[in-house]
Amino acid sequence: MDEVGSRNFTRAIEIEEICFQLMEQIINGRAILKINSEDSSSSIQETDEFLFDSNDSKKCQKSINFKRKTSRGNFTLTINALQRAHQMLLGGLKEKINIRSFFYELKPYYVELKVEKVNNAVENIRKLLNCNRWDLGFTATSKGLVAGDITLKFQDKSIVYKSSQGDLIPQEINELCSIETNAKYILVVEKDTVFQKLIGNREKLLVRENCIMITGKGEPDIPTRILVNYLSEIENIPTFILVDNNPHGFEIMCTYRFGSKNHKQWAAPSARWLGIHPIEMKPLQIKTTTLKEIEKSKLNSLMIRNDIQLSKELKKQLKKMKKIGKADVESVMKLGTNYFSTSYIPVKIKLKEFY
Repeated sequence: MDEVGSRNFTRAIEIEEICFQLMEQIINGRAILKINSEDSSSSIQETDEFLFDSNDSKKCQKSINFKRKTSRGNFTLTINALQRAHQMLLGGLKEKINIRSFFYELKPYYVELKVEKVNNAVENIRKLLNCNRWDLGFTATSKGLVAGDITLKFQDKSIVYKSSQGDLIPQEINELCSIETNAKYILVVEKDTVFQKLIGNREKLLVRENCIMITGKGEPDIPTRILVNYLSEIENIPTFILVDNNPHGFEIMCTYRFGSKNHKQWAAPSARWLGIHPIEMKPLQIKTTTLKEIEKSKLNSLMIRNDIQLSKELKKQLKKMKKIGKADVESVMKLGTNYFSTSYIPVKIKLKEFY
């Protein structure tokens, strides 16, 4: 048995041990799953119990108690996820499954089942076994797109991207071995609509600029973040992020750059925020809209993040946004034909007007 096979077998045995312990607990009248969590605010059901570490309020242990009716669904979903992982591990991970497909497998057995609950169950077992979800056979459903001259090399195949419309980032991106590209930089775009406009017949950004474009179509999925991380941090290609001038856009920029609570390993700290910036609104004569109360609340929560507190410039930009309001990327694109591809993007990169 090779190293990978041995590791899969060891994890399968670990799952069996967890299940045997739970069976003994059920026989004795109680069954509790204790799962370490990085932060009590991260994707945890309100009905779960928390055991806080007295040394650090941000470290806690999630306790899912089978005896509690409100936790029982979460408990059984987690057991189902363990069973599915055990099956895939014993098969050498030749068969894998994405979260949405797993959701449809379970849907007939649960009332009002949601994809988010299935995702949380997979996250539970990932933490129980201290590994990545793809180490257990679970893959993310890809939604991100990539466009430009780039070849992704895997152990058993290569994927060549030359499409001008954008192609899906593969689910198995975590198995990436190497990348071939001559791109000068990477442009990560928040929205698919902006992505399509920039590669379309009007802007023709890929024709005018030797770059690669990526979009996560809003909040980025794991495969999109893995690819951005690889290009920025491993290939060391300059990476720039283009988002709307509003709290949601800023938060998406932070997800790419600083990572999320459960997946900080896929952050791209070398990536820089190219725009659109609040301080640009007045010089560009862009009309802004007042932030809604929910947006103000999000902005306030962003301002107290540790990674933002460490950046004087990012704090300054958020304060400006709070003062002047919001605007989207499209409002800047209306300034002229080919404005983004001939002026805004290349000029800002050349003058280093990014943060």
